[in-house]
Amino acid sequence: MDNELIEYAWSYYAPNEIFGKLFEHKLKKVEVVICTELLRMYCIENKEYYEVGSYEREITRDLILKLFNYPSIRTHPLDFLDFDLEH
Repeated sequence: MDNELIEYAWSYYAPNEIFGKLFEHKLKKVEVVICTELLRMYCIENKEYYEVGSYEREITRDLILKLFNYPSIRTHPLDFLDFDLEH
């Protein structure tokens, strides 16, 4: 688990934080944990570059929006994490 990315994303998207309204101020920390771990595992498996930065934070945001049925905003331009959850 990447606690640094979890805390970084949480500091932006948590209820009452700067972008909390994206999640109607209802985001749960466990949702951030799940999505940061999905991103980390994806990068490891596909040998993708990974660091804790705004790029990874925004991918985490997009995953949360997709997986937990929050109102849709834009998706990440590369959208390389668009996967079928049934497999």
